[in-house]
Amino acid sequence: MRKLLLSALLFCSFTIVKAQITLEHTYSDNRIDYNFLSNGDVIYSSLNTSSGLLKIYSENHSLLKELTVPAVAEYSFLRHLLVSDKLFDVDAGLEYCMLYYNQSNGKGLFRILDESGTVLLETESGDESPELIKTSTGMKLFLSGSIGNGIRNGMVYSLPGSIPLSAKGEANTSNVASPFPNPAGNQINIPYNLNGNDKASIHIYDSTGKEVEYFTVDATFGNLLLNTSTYHNGTYFYKIVTADSPVVSKRFIVIR
Repeated sequence: MRKLLLSALLFCSFTIVKAQITLEHTYSDNRIDYNFLSNGDVIYSSLNTSSGLLKIYSENHSLLKELTVPAVAEYSFLRHLLVSDKLFDVDAGLEYCMLYYNQSNGKGLFRILDESGTVLLETESGDESPELIKTSTGMKLFLSGSIGNGIRNGMVYSLPGSIPLSAKGEANTSNVASPFPNPAGNQINIPYNLNGNDKASIHIYDSTGKEVEYFTVDATFGNLLLNTSTYHNGTYFYKIVTADSPVVSKRFIVIR
């Protein structure tokens, strides 16, 4: 009887937990990326690297647009990095970053294009993924790569727009500072407020809600330097949990 009762309790507990997580939509695309528009709307995007067809989906998963990415002679489509609006251009259309790859010489080509296919920026020197940096004077684009004979260069571009760091209608009432730099490249600082012998746990989640990493921190530093060099491009969330304070929840973007 005790075994039957225990089994029933475990079944009920499992049922309750499972009911809190609902599959909202399944994409047939190989890879789906997640980004914000300038008004805080969430969009999803996928690239068919064979055809160069870029699909944009709304937050409710309906198809918004299909864009044909212009091909480049001797280069193949590698991946798209970011779909946005009013970040690289001030018009009302969408824009996106593209990486192309030349298999014969191993070099990459980086482009920023608007939705009509117009090239806003192109460089053949970049063999590394670009980084977006949020500074006190606005958003910057950093490109680094080889120009031959073992010589490397770095280029910094000022951008006319910015990326919202929270979804539309989401309020941030916490007095804990936001993560920086955001968007992040290979690392990001996560601030937290602790006193004395207080401790906290910091949980990192990807855009699907899967926990990526977990840390226990104390009041020694007040800041966690998170290595994001192995993170995929996209949006991440984190929660700072303490024993006697409200849970702090914030988000950051990784773009390389």
